Amino acid sequence: MGEPTQGIPGATDVVDGELRLTPGRPLSDMNKSPRPDFDDFFIEKDRLERATGRVFNIEWLPFESSRGCWWGEHKHCLFCGINDDLMRFREKDTDRVISELVWLLSRYKLLKLCAADWIISRRKRREIFTRLKELDLDLECFYETRADLTKEEILLMQQAGVTTIQPGIESFSTELLMLMNKNTSRIRHVQFLRWCKEYESISRTTSSLGSPASRSSGTTTWRRSCRTSSICSRRCGTCTSSRCIASARSSRRRSSSPWTGTSSVRTMPPTSHQVSLTR
Repeated sequence: MGEPTQGIPGATDVVDGELRLTPGRPLSDMNKSPRPDFDDFFIEKDRLERATGRVFNIEWLPFESSRGCWWGEHKHCLFCGINDDLMRFREKDTDRVISELVWLLSRYKLLKLCAADWIISRRKRREIFTRLKELDLDLECFYETRADLTKEEILLMQQAGVTTIQPGIESFSTELLMLMNKNTSRIRHVQFLRWCKEYESISRTTSSLGSPASRSSGTTTWRRSCRTSSICSRRCGTCTSSRCIASARSSRRRSSSPWTGTSSVRTMPPTSHQVSLTR
């Protein structure tokens, strides 16, 4: 049994059958964030392997270099569910990021790391990539990014060991991208994926093929978006999947339903007993 979480800022407890939240504020100085410590996780892994005779392969370890979203501070994407309290972009110093990565690789003898960042820093990404390239750590790293990297930055990123990315593609319809507040275009996204293919960077993308608002004005845009998405998946080596749209409580899709043409919003079955859409 661990220690009680009562009184810890930002923690939620159940006391006498009632849900109680101790108010807290997001960490403002990311350099004060503790270094990741996965010792207990690997101790438990070793114990289970001894007890069961099975081998548990750990391929990726998470790390964090920033929190929040610098693009969302400027223009909140329509589909994004990040609330205003967490949106402000905060980042660690480059020296701190590099030292943590080196420590994780040395401590746990793994070469695959996964950034938990919602978006890579626009100010420090080139510096981070350059430092990692110089260290030549032979790592494989994952980052989420906005699809605004230059061709030179994508090459530098690949040379640094950032081999897998999730760019904010979202759509191959310029009309729909503007509706989403992405402020970019179909041709820019195709160009970005082409550069990733050229430098053998794996790109995992999500793409909205249409919305009620865009389809109500005609099917040409929707069909073009579907066709472009299909071509990019085949020729650019992107990883794609299909699913229904999920609308988070803080998403502007909910607050802008008349504008986007959205109707019949329902709570997902697994969370229907926890969340009410009227809150």
